[in-house]
Amino acid sequence: MRGFTLLECVLYIGLFGIVITGTVTCFYELSETANRNQTKSLLQAEGSYLLEKISYEIATSQSSHASFLYGVPVSSISITPRTGTAFSIQTTAKRAVRTDSAGNEILSGNEFSVDSLTFTQSSNSILTTLHLSAKTSRGSILQQTFTTTTYLPL
Repeated sequence: MRGFTLLECVLYIGLFGIVITGTVTCFYELSETANRNQTKSLLQAEGSYLLEKISYEIATSQSSHASFLYGVPVSSISITPRTGTAFSIQTTAKRAVRTDSAGNEILSGNEFSVDSLTFTQSSNSILTTLHLSAKTSRGSILQQTFTTTTYLPL
């Protein structure tokens, strides 16, 4: 007798199915992890960019003010640059926005959501806190908080 019996064929097909299922599952998990890591990297880059831009504007300004009570966070800051017109930075519709007499400039990217942006002033510095979130292409939500302290110009 040559060939395979029906039982052997069914057994081989079952084992082949198990191997293929394991391979597809591993590929899916690797793809999901790569996607999550890419979104996290972009989120960190966006947060660093926004904080650096805001910190630069505060540090190089002639004056920075808002309705500050020392130690109490506020959601908007007004900045008077050494040259040019005064402007403010706040959140509008989940975006970080710079507003001056010419209009609004959106600072944050469309794929990111600014959950909160606060400024807390002490006697010689301003603490900026930024909460960002982003969705991966598969719908998972990633969130991260960024903070920086900017010392006020003398």
